[in-house]
Amino acid sequence: MSAPYVSVIVPIRDNLQGLEFTVRSLAAQDLPLDEWEVIVVDDGSAVPAAGTAEPFGLANLQVVRLYPGVGRSKGRNHGIRSARGEVVLMLDGDSFAAPDLVRRHAEFHRNMDPEAPRVLLSNQFEPSWATVNRLIDGDVAVPKNAIEQDRRQSMLGVEASAISRSRIPWAYFFTHALSVRRQDLEAVGGFDEEFEGWGLEDVDLGYRLFEAAGRPDGLFMQDPKAYTFAVPHYRDFRRQSAEEQHNMEIFRRKHPRYDVELFYGTRTYTDAKVAYYEGVLDSFRSETVGELRTSDLAAAIESSSSVLLIGGTPPPVRLGRTVTWNHRAPADSDNLHLFGLWTPFKDAEFDDVVHVDLWRFLIPEDLLLLIAESLRIATRLRLISTALSRPGPERRECDMDFLLRMLDGRLRLALSEIQTGQIITIER
Repeated sequence: MSAPYVSVIVPIRDNLQGLEFTVRSLAAQDLPLDEWEVIVVDDGSAVPAAGTAEPFGLANLQVVRLYPGVGRSKGRNHGIRSARGEVVLMLDGDSFAAPDLVRRHAEFHRNMDPEAPRVLLSNQFEPSWATVNRLIDGDVAVPKNAIEQDRRQSMLGVEASAISRSRIPWAYFFTHALSVRRQDLEAVGGFDEEFEGWGLEDVDLGYRLFEAAGRPDGLFMQDPKAYTFAVPHYRDFRRQSAEEQHNMEIFRRKHPRYDVELFYGTRTYTDAKVAYYEGVLDSFRSETVGELRTSDLAAAIESSSSVLLIGGTPPPVRLGRTVTWNHRAPADSDNLHLFGLWTPFKDAEFDDVVHVDLWRFLIPEDLLLLIAESLRIATRLRLISTALSRPGPERRECDMDFLLRMLDGRLRLALSEIQTGQIITIER
């Protein structure tokens, strides 16, 4: 018996009503059964899922029961290890699939370069009760109501047709319906099993796939005609929120880079922001923005016993603790490429946060996040502007006078001159 081309992995825990919809939709797929298989991973359901999945008579279906449950990441990895197909199609146990979903994913990968990694994302509708009633009757027509559309596009500001050019395609890596070659999943180690509760184990996997491939355009694509419906089911939002917050800290710690920092900032138009900041950093690293003289920097922080220095300036030789995030030097475990909107530090851990030039190119809401975070972890924030970072013809930089007027009366401010520029000192 030859191996199937596609392995559909469906994790489930207790939501047997949703699983019934999912398996019913899989039983209606138009791809010949010998070309795909279904692996239902029952992650410790109180009532075994086999009794719901098997009566539909899918000859290519198997149920793997893990009891007691092992968690979302471990369960999915178990499914990947059980898969025989070249392509793994991940499908949530509450997703109702259009009848050509599996075929469209299979055709996509067959038509791609077998040596190049690819991810195909499906569209997911959030059905109204009217649409749920149609699904019960077997009607899978695309809903037109705006509130039922794929929420990722409104949340992240990118249409499906533009995802292949997105700079944060990993943010769309929701495992309700997507496919990846099994060898690419295995190459990055599958799901990180440190993520145990709800949320971000899938986005983390997408991030690692994107990073391993060199962050290219075209790695992630979305087929709007390959779609599913999220079948409503009970959610404990308070528990999910707490688990997501815990997993968010793991995700940030694993990927201390400005794209993740921005993604978990205001969560508005993140894709456009990352593209904008990539351009800013290209200019910054080409030294069209000025550098600070070491003597000026040393004088500015000589009284500080602990400093976080952000920008493109190497630290001066000094006594005391200095943590440096130099965006002109390669990133590593010590030199994080963060802007300072979020930091991994405790409250009041530093005397000063010193931000050189790069801060002037943060958009207004991100600059305010930087100020708030800096005053959480330090007594003072020093925003240094060198002479060469003064506004050019395009005037993309923050206007110093405008910023001072905006903050006046809300924070303690001082403006001082140095040989190569100016310093705004901000304290609560």
